[in-house]
Amino acid sequence: MHRRAYAFDVAAVADVRVTLEHPGFVGIHVLDPDALTRDICGGGVVRHVRVETLDDVSAFVHEVDQTLTHWGFDAAALRVLAGRAGARGLDRVVPIGEALAFDVVWDGFGLVDDFVRRVRVRA
Repeated sequence: MHRRAYAFDVAAVADVRVTLEHPGFVGIHVLDPDALTRDICGGGVVRHVRVETLDDVSAFVHEVDQTLTHWGFDAAALRVLAGRAGARGLDRVVPIGEALAFDVVWDGFGLVDDFVRRVRVRA
């Protein structure tokens, strides 16, 4: 219920289309990204916007944005985007379908470095 209420609140103030046809998933297709608030609902709510250039994405990225999924952009262009937008947000840039694929680097942190205790011996 919380996800649906959130989606309808967003639809009341921004130009979006809300998708409810899949159980457990609420999609919010953003038609005007400038009118969208940065509130986060989580729990199966995905906001998505179609852009023609990666410059449009780097201008929109904010510190609360973690994962960007993409399709149709080459690796060099995605590296440039990561360089521009990475300091303001975006921990991951992955192809569509891999947004939840687990990796040793998660949310910008190297999990092995964070969870492994290292003992140093100096003689």
